[in-house]
Amino acid sequence: MGLINSDLFMVERSGVQYKMTAEEIANFVGAVRDFTASTITARDAITGLTVGDRVFVTDASSDSTVTANWAVYRVQSLAPTVFEKIQEQESMDLVISATTDLAYTASAGSGVVTSNTGTDATIPLADGTNAGLMPPAMFTNSHPEATAGLTAGTNPVNITAGQVVTFGVTQLTALP
Repeated sequence: MGLINSDLFMVERSGVQYKMTAEEIANFVGAVRDFTASTITARDAITGLTVGDRVFVTDASSDSTVTANWAVYRVQSLAPTVFEKIQEQESMDLVISATTDLAYTASAGSGVVTSNTGTDATIPLADGTNAGLMPPAMFTNSHPEATAGLTAGTNPVNITAGQVVTFGVTQLTALP
């Protein structure tokens, strides 16, 4: 059985017994209280609300942002009371933009992924601890020309420094 605001509790202090309602205890400790209202008009008529309280409205269709059914509101401020919708049955009023143009700007020291809708991301060079981009010198050193020291007579595959592959067939004998 859940508590209701009028439930009584006994509190003893210095040998004197006091009674407090559940609502008084909630106010004392600053607890968030939940209320239920049948409509937005009934929600607006609730008295004794404090900032942070929540109101469940079973028919929130008179709220222009709610198509049908229920919604939950949080008391955002008082005098005047301002409600913030925090949940609703059909959806939340979110606008999600899926259109983002990304581009990449390369340089010798880092790469930058640019975004037209957000913050650009800089990708640094890799080091002994962290992953990242390979510096140009490392790329050149790890891709030496594959035919170094070979001739067309000893290797029919030729790969230039620009990584262009050609085939030399000078060592083959012509078909009789």
